[in-house]
Amino acid sequence: MHAAFKDVGIAIKVFDDIPNKHRDVASWNILISGLSSNGQTERALRIFKDMISLGRVKPGRVTIISMLKLSAELGRTETSKWLHKVSAFIVLLSNDIVILTALIDMHARSGNLELARKIFDGVE
Repeated sequence: MHAAFKDVGIAIKVFDDIPNKHRDVASWNILISGLSSNGQTERALRIFKDMISLGRVKPGRVTIISMLKLSAELGRTETSKWLHKVSAFIVLLSNDIVILTALIDMHARSGNLELARKIFDGVE
């Protein structure tokens, strides 16, 4: 909530005060989304990496969509490829048109038009 109102510092403090065992996917999503919507995409990416490395909470569909949009904004090929691989392990990509669309957008914006086209051609 604080992140949505541009008070990212308080949002991070509130998140940090939540014990790891009580952090759920929603709390991670709120922080990642708040950072991203306030122009702190690099920090949001680091938070996502922390979420994955801790391994206690599995990113969900909303997390993946947020991260794909964030990665599209960054426009970096290496980040896009990494996130694509991570996403493939987290959700079944082939059945979710929103995730597939976000993947296409991310790869196209990062300059990987060939992969974006392959994903597009595979969408039914």
